[in-house]
Amino acid sequence: MAKVRKFLCLTVLTLLFSALVTSPTFAASSVSNWHVDLTSTEPVDVGQSFSVEAGSTVTLRVDQYVKDSNGTEDKTKAANVTYYLYNVVTGDDSFSFPVWKSAGGAHGDPAECHFLGVKKGTYVFKAKNNISSTVATGGNVYVGK
Repeated sequence: MAKVRKFLCLTVLTLLFSALVTSPTFAASSVSNWHVDLTSTEPVDVGQSFSVEAGSTVTLRVDQYVKDSNGTEDKTKAANVTYYLYNVVTGDDSFSFPVWKSAGGAHGDPAECHFLGVKKGTYVFKAKNNISSTVATGGNVYVGK
C-alpha cells in the first residue's frame, strides 16, 4: 500500500510540474532579440520585426552598458538609451522606454517595460543612444494578451 501511495504522489507531482512548465507564462518565447553596439545618437532598428494582435501586451527586457575604446565596459559612465516601439506601417512610435543606467548582466536584473493595449500591426524596436559614448545593448521582446 505504501508503494502505491508513493507512486500516486510522484505521478501527481509530475503532472503538476508538466502543467506548470507548459503554461503560457513558461511557454513564452522571444519574438525579437538583439545584441548591438550603438555608436551614434541616431535611432536604429534593433531586433527583428514582429506582429501584434489588437490589445496585446509587449514586454521589453534590455541589458545595456557603456563601452570604452578597448571594447570593454566603462564603469565610470552610465548608459542612457531610449527604446521606441515603432509601427513599421503607420510610423507611430508613441510607446517609449527610457533607460538611464547600465542594466542587466553584472548590474543585476535587466531593465523591463510592459507596453499595454498595443494596436494590431507589425512592429520593430528602435534604440536611440542619448550619450556620445558607445553603448552595448541586448534585448528580448515578448508578446502576450
